[in-house]
Amino acid sequence: MLIGIIFILLFVLASGGQMCFNKFYQQNVENTLVSHYIYLLVMSFLAAICYYILADFNLQIDTMSFIYALMACLVIVACQILTLICMANVNLTMVTVSTNAGNLLWPTLFGMIFLNEKISTTTIIGIVFILLAFFVPFIFNYNEIKNDKTTKIGYIICILLFLVSGHVNSINKLFTLSNSSTSNSSYLSWINIIMFPLVLLVFVFL
Repeated sequence: MLIGIIFILLFVLASGGQMCFNKFYQQNVENTLVSHYIYLLVMSFLAAICYYILADFNLQIDTMSFIYALMACLVIVACQILTLICMANVNLTMVTVSTNAGNLLWPTLFGMIFLNEKISTTTIIGIVFILLAFFVPFIFNYNEIKNDKTTKIGYIICILLFLVSGHVNSINKLFTLSNSSTSNSSYLSWINIIMFPLVLLVFVFL
């Protein structure tokens, strides 16, 4: 139990750190789709190398794990692009809340519906609070959203980010339950290996 809590805290810190780096990048680089894709290219390349090293230079993967990696890659790319675009239009807090709300809600529902996981009262209370944190700004900033085009676009993208976030966790859960011979590091490495040419392909056709 204690180890689980520690890993959750580390995950939260890592996610928060990533958001801060994303915002820092947004503030110091010209906000264009090209800059977004360059950011993703560099990130996927470095991540693939790191996971490749952690996998002891072994990239063995079975067919089902490759499919999971491909699905996870597509979701991650979508989330990252939406996050970067969103940060250019709304504040970091709103982006973080949108991401965390999706990360909490969708995997929880997935686990309940498809994996028959039991959900505690604490989890339900947490979901309620984070959903309130997500929807309340829309209510209080309604006039600004209605009258300002940039703000309106930002909040629309926040909604899309909320809808997309979290699904990669569900995919990763399916991978862990698949009893695959593929190691976690190899699986994560393949996600980023797939991501690199995918983002590069989109970048070329910009």
